Amino acid sequence: DEVHMLTPQAFNALLKTLEEPPDFVKFILATTDPLKLPATILSRTQHFRFKSIATNKIVDHLAHILKLEEISYENDALEILARSGSGSLRDTLTLLDQAIIYSKSHVDVQTVTDMLGLVDPKFIDELFESVFAKDYGALVAKTKILEDYESEMVVDELIAYLKEKMYSNDTALFSTLVLDRFFRILSESKHLFSINADGSFVLSMIFFKMVEALKIREIDQMIESMEKNLNTQGFS
Repeated sequence: DEVHMLTPQAFNALLKTLEEPPDFVKFILATTDPLKLPATILSRTQHFRFKSIATNKIVDHLAHILKLEEISYENDALEILARSGSGSLRDTLTLLDQAIIYSKSHVDVQTVTDMLGLVDPKFIDELFESVFAKDYGALVAKTKILEDYESEMVVDELIAYLKEKMYSNDTALFSTLVLDRFFRILSESKHLFSINADGSFVLSMIFFKMVEALKIREIDQMIESMEKNLNTQGFS
């Protein structure tokens, strides 16, 4: 494991054995940084690059474990754990162990979000309701609540939320145009964090820009409606 930590001398000692291994020996060299391996080693080995495991497969595996252990759970909580594990089953299982202890054997959304320092998905629902309602007062109040969280992590959660909306085809509010504009706003905000901008200020700017983006959408809809009327009347 982590074979790139071997010294050059150790690699040189291994080289001859790799070239002519005994029939009863199989070498499995695992590493998270293959570029640190000498070219002489890489040229004498077969390479298998492991990809991140799909979130739904990790969720199914967590659910299987919890059923065997007879521990109750909420499926949404398992999805949060799987996303937080970033495709690594080992890391996700570590988080699951913590969640079981932290929640006293009932793995629910509230417990998992508290444990990971994440925003409750219901709060994000309410946040976007305020955006679509163009309620600046509610957005200011919610931004103050978000001061208890790491701002850059909040942005990542908002992106994940919009991604779920895109896949769920929730076009009543989250049309492709709206999603595109919201994603752009969130992506541009990343630069502000890199220059150590105040997190609360950045979040406020994000939500206010989203409201402005909705106003642009209304103008687009008006133009589209006028074009349809003109076409109906025989104009081009």
